[in-house]
Amino acid sequence: MTIKRKIIYAGNANKYYWHYQNWVPVLKRLSDEFICFDYRVQHLLHGKELMNKNFLKLIKKEKPDFIFFILFRDEFDIETLLKIKEISPKTKIINFFGDDDIQFESFSRYYALVFDYCLIGQKQFAKDYNHEGVSNVLFTTGTDNKKIESSNLAKKYDVTFIGAPKDNRAELIHHLLKNNINISLFGRGWENHQEFKKIYKGAIDNKELLKITNESRINLGFTRNYRGEPHFKGRVFEVAASNSFMVLEYFKTYSEIFKPNKEIVMFKDKDDLLKKVNYYLKNKKQREQIAKSAYKKINEKHNLESELKELFKKIEKINSKNKIPTLNKKIIQLSKKHLNLSKNKLIEKLKNIDYVSFKKGKVKNYKYKSFLQAYSLEKSKKEISCCNCYVSNKSLGKYLFFQTDVAFEKNKKDFINLIDINQLATTKEYFLENLEIFKKLFQNKKVDFLKQEPTFIVLPLLEITSLPKINKIDYNNLKYYFNFKFLYKLYSLKHHKRLFSTGYPYALLFHALKGNHFIYKGILGNLKNKEIQGKIQEISN
Repeated sequence: MTIKRKIIYAGNANKYYWHYQNWVPVLKRLSDEFICFDYRVQHLLHGKELMNKNFLKLIKKEKPDFIFFILFRDEFDIETLLKIKEISPKTKIINFFGDDDIQFESFSRYYALVFDYCLIGQKQFAKDYNHEGVSNVLFTTGTDNKKIESSNLAKKYDVTFIGAPKDNRAELIHHLLKNNINISLFGRGWENHQEFKKIYKGAIDNKELLKITNESRINLGFTRNYRGEPHFKGRVFEVAASNSFMVLEYFKTYSEIFKPNKEIVMFKDKDDLLKKVNYYLKNKKQREQIAKSAYKKINEKHNLESELKELFKKIEKINSKNKIPTLNKKIIQLSKKHLNLSKNKLIEKLKNIDYVSFKKGKVKNYKYKSFLQAYSLEKSKKEISCCNCYVSNKSLGKYLFFQTDVAFEKNKKDFINLIDINQLATTKEYFLENLEIFKKLFQNKKVDFLKQEPTFIVLPLLEITSLPKINKIDYNNLKYYFNFKFLYKLYSLKHHKRLFSTGYPYALLFHALKGNHFIYKGILGNLKNKEIQGKIQEISN
């Protein structure tokens, strides 16, 4: 029976996108009115600010019962999310956090504060949400089982792996290969590995993926993220939903869903993998029984439709929160004049203060910056916090988005050279212990202020006017550290046939000629992006 609900899906609506393929069909089945808001397309065509405004206009017009978001960074401002309840008080807002193993500390813990319910794809992080006082959390596989047909195709492959050659995958596959296991590889990237040339079958689409899964005696599954840490993979549930068999890299949390060796088979190292592959290739009956048991388990309980039905039952009973909590801590913003005080006077000024942030030069701090940085230090128990920011000016607006967490992970020297002191907040103790270093930062001297890894906030919490060292950073690194917002503006102007009827391209040219060479490189490297141009063409038609 269809649940009578008006639902808005706020996410990527590209039909090849995994979340769209799984979430949209289920949400349509569970609603009598469904509306899709593709924020990526809207952002591309209109810019972030107008996209947020258009979204609120949609809420005001439709007054939906539920909004399901799938956010990854700062697609929607916190202020926009909080505004929803003013416009439509009965609307419940839910977000799916899929990558908490990578993003919990820098992203999820902050956005979780304003959602009525949090759906999570990494089951092991439920305790982290609860520890921080976020109790409205539900694990979901995120997989629409009804899109996957269970068929009894003839088994034409002994062992297959579908995916990219990252982490430890090449090593494990090489071990099987040298021990005479008949294995086939599908996906992108293997063409660059000559040792696998004979077993690489090419990239495949979703339809082919499901067919090959069912045609395989053993599907291989690897569980590590790009940091080499184990985490949940949606692929596990897709294999189970197709009534197929998988040998999966060990991750303890899978045992909370599947019974080991009865509903799931996991390996711990390369020798254990080889042993189990050999065993289950020879034992068809056991292989098929395990696949059948896993298939039954997820169809009864662990699939997106049944999980959302459970959510609807729960969420009707809760009162919407959708507001920023209070924090019983004090944070102060220090300027250059404060740092010119004697240390004793500074200590006296900070007597009843817990955390310190900074204000230097022309800077625009956003409404929740102080709270979120204090919150980040309180929850992480670290001594220094660093947030992302926009670089803006009068003629270009917000033309760069500085991703400090990416810079830190790729090259700490670049991170230190690029960071602006306005992005930092510290505990009072850390500040006083490193007072001379912070004085040098105020004097535009680039010094290593890191005694430990910061806690990062990937939300942009301020706008600054320049990053003096930016042209000294190699462009091949720079393109990862920054999201070139000026490209979005160019795409938007081009779509609206206003590319040369405004002053924006000329302002860009002016700043490029002044020495910002990354503008040239960014335009040349991205305006030929066929994927984006194809999307623009699709929308234009």
